[in-house]
Amino acid sequence: MRITTISFFLVISCISWVLLDGFILRNYISLIPLLFAIQIFLNDFLESYLFMSVRGRLFSFLIAPGTIMHEISHYVAAKLMGCKITRISLFHTDSTMGTLGSVEYRYKENMLSPIKSLIIGFAPFFGCGLILIALFNFYYLNTEGNFLTAEIVNVDNMQEIKDSFVLIIESFYSQFLKIDSLRPLFIIVLYLQICLGLGVAPSSTDFKGSLKSLIRHPIGTLILIILLIALVFLTEKSMMLGDYGSILSVNIILTMKWIVLLSLVSISLLIASIPFIFIGIKFLENSWAFRLISLLLCISVYMLSRDIKVAGLIFILAILLPRYSGIFLKKRRDSLGGK
Repeated sequence: MRITTISFFLVISCISWVLLDGFILRNYISLIPLLFAIQIFLNDFLESYLFMSVRGRLFSFLIAPGTIMHEISHYVAAKLMGCKITRISLFHTDSTMGTLGSVEYRYKENMLSPIKSLIIGFAPFFGCGLILIALFNFYYLNTEGNFLTAEIVNVDNMQEIKDSFVLIIESFYSQFLKIDSLRPLFIIVLYLQICLGLGVAPSSTDFKGSLKSLIRHPIGTLILIILLIALVFLTEKSMMLGDYGSILSVNIILTMKWIVLLSLVSISLLIASIPFIFIGIKFLENSWAFRLISLLLCISVYMLSRDIKVAGLIFILAILLPRYSGIFLKKRRDSLGGK
């Protein structure tokens, strides 16, 4: 668990909340680091749980799409920043850390290096995040659902933030309410959503690289801080620049909304995927006989009822009962013993 990184974002969130009192962007700038902290915590928790519970090739299968997209995002950002790629590994297995990838690059050091490093380091947040939203919207395109856009984001108060979060969670689970038959497309989309959700958060290496660049180039770091301050004041004083100021202010707020949306989608998906990851691991912990029975029961119920929801419920019960039947049997024996 990256406690230091999580603590850093929490401190930044608190400082922003205090310093930006009365500013239009206060809620956005304070909320974004907080969401990053929550996202990193959930990501590390789920990856650790998966790695401890499911090792080897199966873990690689579960984590591969997110890892590959994570590294592709780094690669694209590095090329856009004019970096020379020296080595790229989209997917390899590390015996101590699980399945990882890496992109190594070089660029000419100058005062803009901190900005380049931050863009490259946080590229997976935008790359994986945008694909997650695209997957949500692609599925809704086939089920006549509501699209996820920055318009659903409202950070005026805690209730509005909670409503945005709940809406995204509902959007994820509504996928299951809209299906009435077993569709391969649905299974693929669900698998990619969970895998990409695990690839959104920048890694420890990404954070360390960005931090080192900020420390090595104090002038570049100062320029970055000035740019952030300028964005805050331009939003406040947009009328001074006439129509251009209004356009600039609207686009700054829209960008902030998209960052919040990407964070909320990632966090919502990580939370919503916990039951699926738990059920999947319990399925793998069962013996081969019980796994086969679970699958046969699910298929049989589906063939008879043609209701995927009922078949799914039977599948879950068939997985959990062998694992936890001892609890119910023990309670039964205890009650009989008491009599």
